[in-house]
Amino acid sequence: MNIGGALVSTTARSHAQRPAGAQEIADGNGPRDLGKAWVGQVDLEEVTLDDFAMEATTLVRPGEDGTVNLLVESQFDTYLVRSTAVGGVDRVGLVFVDARTRAFAVDADGTYGWLNRTFGGKLSLFVGEPEWLMPDQGSYLDAPFEADALDVVDDESVIVASGDGPRIDVISADADARRLLGPVGDPDARVTTDESLGRIVALTRLDDDRIAFVAAADDGDRLYLLDDHAVRPVPFDDTSSNPVRPLDASPADDLSRRDRLAMTPLAPGPDGRVLTIGLNDDDVPEINLVDVDTGDTELLATLDGVEPTVDEPVSAALAGHDLVFTAHGSIWRLADAAGE
Repeated sequence: MNIGGALVSTTARSHAQRPAGAQEIADGNGPRDLGKAWVGQVDLEEVTLDDFAMEATTLVRPGEDGTVNLLVESQFDTYLVRSTAVGGVDRVGLVFVDARTRAFAVDADGTYGWLNRTFGGKLSLFVGEPEWLMPDQGSYLDAPFEADALDVVDDESVIVASGDGPRIDVISADADARRLLGPVGDPDARVTTDESLGRIVALTRLDDDRIAFVAAADDGDRLYLLDDHAVRPVPFDDTSSNPVRPLDASPADDLSRRDRLAMTPLAPGPDGRVLTIGLNDDDVPEINLVDVDTGDTELLATLDGVEPTVDEPVSAALAGHDLVFTAHGSIWRLADAAGE
């Protein structure tokens, strides 16, 4: 695996010599059970991520104060793990997802939500703070349409995006849904478009309340920006520079876990930018920081030798200036990848 120009061997959980600046912080095969950590039977100050079974880490998201939140799916349970960039374990919490889950999201403080179509189209928003115990404190919200992507805004509201048309709504437990994007003629939409755009597979709200999202059109995934007045594709020089170019395979039926992607295409980034994962011209996964106004990209990592799958996905987040990402079932850190 090539990270910032340096070759890193990741096959068969190898412990070959690592180049300066690249570190495998968990090989996924640790002997400890996250369930015991969740119920308090493990002293978190005495362990690291490498002590736990973390191979099924499917999502990495930025946390607070230079941490990341990891979604780890075992055979029977699913956990949120808050970790430092070097593998220290801050918290472990239980979450409920299953084969019917269509979308999942978690914000920096650990508030998470998932959309489960089976339960009458309800959107379940669970409050994860402060104890990260049982999610019975959560709110059940009505999904306004068939949604395939969501972003947790805070402990009271989420943004959801449709899988069959250009629709994005904000919904909360204590207010009516607000339509941020809709098709032309939608009287409730703040912004309308006459383009179909395609299935919206990922979205994130920026610090200035604008929304970046990835739509899977017939001619390939595209990165878009939505503000108070318009929706437009993020400009790039040509299609080969598309930072969210996906694998060919995608969920094709209603039985698929649509939140399970071989590559997580979009994540929050610093200074109004977004973190993207996509294939380059050589079909190699790349992780970039993208300026959504200009399309300027900063390459953080090229993952040579990595073939993302749903079982071994590539997902990434910044913990401060460090890049933390998954590949080959391991968790990796690239120090100062986004340094000033």
